[in-house]
Amino acid sequence: MALIGNLKEVNLVNLIQLNCLEKKTAKLTFNYRGKIGVIYFENGDIPHAQFDNLVGPEAVYKAIHLTEGEFKIEDGIRTNIKTNEIKWSELILEGMRIFDESQAGQDQVHIKLIKNLMQIDGVLAAVTLLKDGTPLSNSSFEEVELYAQILSFCAAKLQNVGKNSGISYFDSVTVNFSDKTLMLVDRDPHLIGVFFNPQANLKLAEPQVMKELQTYINERQ
Repeated sequence: MALIGNLKEVNLVNLIQLNCLEKKTAKLTFNYRGKIGVIYFENGDIPHAQFDNLVGPEAVYKAIHLTEGEFKIEDGIRTNIKTNEIKWSELILEGMRIFDESQAGQDQVHIKLIKNLMQIDGVLAAVTLLKDGTPLSNSSFEEVELYAQILSFCAAKLQNVGKNSGISYFDSVTVNFSDKTLMLVDRDPHLIGVFFNPQANLKLAEPQVMKELQTYINERQ
């Protein structure tokens, strides 16, 4: 019988540890926004892994930091494909190291993003959050907690609505308040919230926001 779940509740690192420590023979399949990944387990090893266009160790390094997506584990399934010789524990440690190094230079990228967003006409504040609601960078430190709470609350409500309606994720939405308008954009692993004053021309502002976000994504890669 297959085990089915979501990476929001159980991350891939824990799934890898569980299957390898128990020396299971199994196939782990996961779906991240339409990108399919597979990891095979056999006698405590990972003989083969694939995610999107990556195979072997690189696929594991990329996949272990996913924060959402459905997964399925099927026991007793083997593979004849061999793309990995590295021990599972070393794969996780190396994946963590690569991720930490990639994040080391991200603070300046976030600061640049916020600065550029704040220059758009009508913007009151801009905040980037991790999916757990932790703010990464902000336009005004004194107000970031309030804006972060609003952004996190709206994101949670939208995710619940999406789950109930069968929508796996959202790209961007606009939420109107009495004194401000929020443009909420999902760019995994971050949520970006841009707050406008009520008089802002969103038709003119939205293309500018998306341009800055695309630049941000390119610089993060």
